[in-house]
Amino acid sequence: MNDQQEEKTLWVGHSSQVVNIGFFIFCVIFFIVLLVTVPFLFFIPFLLAGWKWLQLKLIKYEITNERIRFTKGIFSKQLHEMELYRVKDITFLQPFFLRLFSLGSIKLDSSDRSTPSLIISAIPNAQSLREEIRKNVEMLRDKKHVREIDMR
Repeated sequence: MNDQQEEKTLWVGHSSQVVNIGFFIFCVIFFIVLLVTVPFLFFIPFLLAGWKWLQLKLIKYEITNERIRFTKGIFSKQLHEMELYRVKDITFLQPFFLRLFSLGSIKLDSSDRSTPSLIISAIPNAQSLREEIRKNVEMLRDKKHVREIDMR
C-alpha cells in the first residue's frame, strides 16, 4: 500500500461581503451627501465600494488535508501557505452580527513564522470546517510524528 496520501481539497472559498456592510452603508450616505452638495463627484462612493468589494473578493482560501493556502492582491498576487501540522490552536468565532447571517470565523494560531496567525472571516459552516481542520491537524501530526511543545 502506498504510504504517500494524495493531497485532497477540503474547502475552497472566500469571506462573505457581509463584513463590508458598514463600509457599503457609509458609501451610500457619502453618495447622497455628494449628490446634494457636489453632484459631479457622485461616482467616488461607487469607486470606493467597488475597491473594497474587490479587495475581499480576491482573497481566496484553499484548505487541504495538508495545508492552508490563501492568495490575496488586486494588481499583484501573494500566495501564503500554512502547513496544517504547525497549527497550535483553532478557535471558532461567531459574533452576533455574523450569527444573523449564519456565518462564522476560524482563527488559527500556528508555529509558522511567516503566518503565525490567520483568521478566515465570515464563512458558512465555519464550525464544521473547524472540526475538519482539527481532525486533519491531528492526523498529520501522527503521520509526521510531530508534537507541539510550549516553552514558557
